[in-house]
Amino acid sequence: MLNFFSEELKNRREEIGLTVQQIASKTRIDKKYIEFIEQGNFSFLPELYVKSFIREYASIVDLDPDETIKKYQLAKEGKLISEAEKKDFSEITEEKKHIPEHPKTEAKSFIDENCANQPQNQSNNKNGNLIIISSAIIGMLIIIIALFFMTSKNDIVIEETPFKEIVNQDEERFEESTDGSENFSSISTDSLSLEISTKDTTWVYLILDNSTVNEFILYPNNKTVVKAKSTFEGTIGNSGSTSLKLNDRNLDFLGKNNLPRHFRLNKSIGLEYLNNRPILNSQDVSR
Repeated sequence: MLNFFSEELKNRREEIGLTVQQIASKTRIDKKYIEFIEQGNFSFLPELYVKSFIREYASIVDLDPDETIKKYQLAKEGKLISEAEKKDFSEITEEKKHIPEHPKTEAKSFIDENCANQPQNQSNNKNGNLIIISSAIIGMLIIIIALFFMTSKNDIVIEETPFKEIVNQDEERFEESTDGSENFSSISTDSLSLEISTKDTTWVYLILDNSTVNEFILYPNNKTVVKAKSTFEGTIGNSGSTSLKLNDRNLDFLGKNNLPRHFRLNKSIGLEYLNNRPILNSQDVSR
């Protein structure tokens, strides 16, 4: 179902004459993420950012963002009807409208007229039987399809977070630098200053002093500075394109392109790599 959803987005883009590179330029979403969306691969980032990218894509190709997100959710649940299936249903309904009614014949009072019309009446009876059988089959198909739609409507629909609210949430977490200048989320009493810079789009998840979560996206050739008192724990999504500095000193941070790297950084131990993404208390890591 996700393939049907992605194919519809791609067909819409081609229909209005836009390339993948043009979509990437207009939305400032990395080109490879646009390609992932059109291939039906939605596991490249957490769900929050995937839906945000789909909304921006839909806006650029003149689709309703809210309706597009609903289609995405239905596709994930295996309930999205493809355009081909919609066309088949439309053709069945249209065919039913044009089925002629069974002609009524008036009874004749003369035996000779009945005899003369007997072959024609037999032919009409056969045609009538075929029409009745066809109508019954089409009626059954319509009932099955109607029951399917009624069942789908009874399912719980997850309320989507409005796009403006997502943007506001992200703005509260971090400030994005568009010209490569530094952004400081500083507290005067903090003693550790971590500078994160990237050559490509990357997702960053940090736990500061085991008490505060800071989550954001860095776009190509940008950097940001985050401060803590003693400890950083976190995950760099695109670790191969990212470099770290602690208090203006370069760290030997090793990563791979398009793969995450989990780490811990503190005063006493320095930089160490973790096998799993760190969590804050009972925080749900699947979000």
